[in-house]
Amino acid sequence: QKKKENNITKPFFILNKEDKKRGEDILKKIGIKNTNWHVTLHVREPGYRGETKSNTNEKFRNSNINNFIKSIKLITDKGGWVFRMGDPSMQKLPKMNNVVDYAHSNIRSEFMDVYLGAKCLFCLSTGYGFDDVSYVFRKPLALMNTPVIGFRSRSDNQIFLTKHHICKKDNNKKLALSEIFSKGVADAYDARIFDQRGVQLKDNTPEEIKDLVLEMLEKINNNNLKNNRTELQKKFQEKFIFHLKQLYKNYPEDFDGNYFQNLRGQF
Repeated sequence: QKKKENNITKPFFILNKEDKKRGEDILKKIGIKNTNWHVTLHVREPGYRGETKSNTNEKFRNSNINNFIKSIKLITDKGGWVFRMGDPSMQKLPKMNNVVDYAHSNIRSEFMDVYLGAKCLFCLSTGYGFDDVSYVFRKPLALMNTPVIGFRSRSDNQIFLTKHHICKKDNNKKLALSEIFSKGVADAYDARIFDQRGVQLKDNTPEEIKDLVLEMLEKINNNNLKNNRTELQKKFQEKFIFHLKQLYKNYPEDFDGNYFQNLRGQF
C-alpha cells in the first residue's frame, strides 16, 4: 500500500492492517510479541550469488559476522530482538537470547523480508540490498559500506561508517578522505583496483561497530535523528562534495548535484 505523501521524510509505503496482523501472527508463533522491538542485521558474506572467498572481485564488500556479536548483545541487553537477515549460504550464528538467525529460519519468506524491514527500530547493514526495504519505509539506517562514494545521505536518519583504507606502501598508513580520492579508490567496486593502487581495506572492529549501534540507539531514544549539523559534519560534507566534483569534473552528467549538495545523513 503506497502512502500518499509528498514530504520525502514520510514513508514511501506503509503496511496495511492485514499485513501487520499476518506478520504479528508469524512472530507470535516463535514467541515474539507485537510489543517487542527489533533490529534487522544484514551482513554481506562470501557465498552470495555462489561466490567463494577466492573467486570474487567483490570480496572487499564482505564482512565477518563475528565482528557483530558485541553489537547484537548490546541490542538484546537493552531489551530488543535481533533478526539476522540473509539466506542459508551464510555462516550460522551461535545461539543467543533474543536473536533469530532468520537466514536459517523456517519463517523466512519474501513477505517476512518486507515485514521485518518495515517494522524494525532500525536496520544495521553493510549496505547491500536488504536495507533498501527499511529505507522505503523510512526506518533509520546504520550503514557500513565501501567504497566511500557509497555514502548514503537521502535522509536525516542515516549514519554511515566505512572500512579503514590502509596504504601498504606507506608503512600501513591510514588514508585520509583526500588520499582515498587521490589514489582512485573512492569509487572502486572491484577488489583488483584496490590491489593495483596498493590500498588494503581493514574491517571495522567489533568495538567500532558497537559504537555505531550505540550512537543510533541514543539518537532514537533522544529523538535526535534530525538537524544534527555539527561543525565537524559540515566540514566533512564540504570536503566530500569538493572531492566528488573533482572526480566527476570530466563527467558532469554523472554528478547528481542536487543529491550530493543536500547531504542529509551523517558520516
